[in-house]
Amino acid sequence: MKIDLSSFLVYQGLARTSQQATALPYNLTMHTYTVSLRIESRELDTAQITKELTRSPTQTRAVGERRDAKTVWDKALWEFEVVPEGRSDWDSLENGLATLVSVFSSRAKALQEYGKNHDVYIWCGHFSSSFAGGPHLSAEILKKLGDFGIPLWLDTYSS
Repeated sequence: MKIDLSSFLVYQGLARTSQQATALPYNLTMHTYTVSLRIESRELDTAQITKELTRSPTQTRAVGERRDAKTVWDKALWEFEVVPEGRSDWDSLENGLATLVSVFSSRAKALQEYGKNHDVYIWCGHFSSSFAGGPHLSAEILKKLGDFGIPLWLDTYSS
């Protein structure tokens, strides 16, 4: 018996016709992303970074600040998170990265200079409720990230 599977799409463990799959909402894959620029080190002056970058951080922390009941942070942090309007996360990692790069593109040289004395990186949280799928990045955004010159850290969290 021969079965023609050409009209079916296996996606997230569900077999659907390709016509049905295209009608599904974009975020059915249950992958969301957070995107931020982080600068951290033991010697970081977060007020100076804010002044020099002319951006108010979305989070800062100081060396010795309580992390939890038993531990403290050993590095200071300056973080600027980008979010889509009306949301706290992105359905598309690429859109989040493009937004972050556009916000800081005029400050790329300064960020690269900070990287000589501090850890400077793009931090991305990948939140997933499934084992399949994940981010897809175009060659265009990969080139922009390479030109931006800041490392990217991708942390994955499963729920």
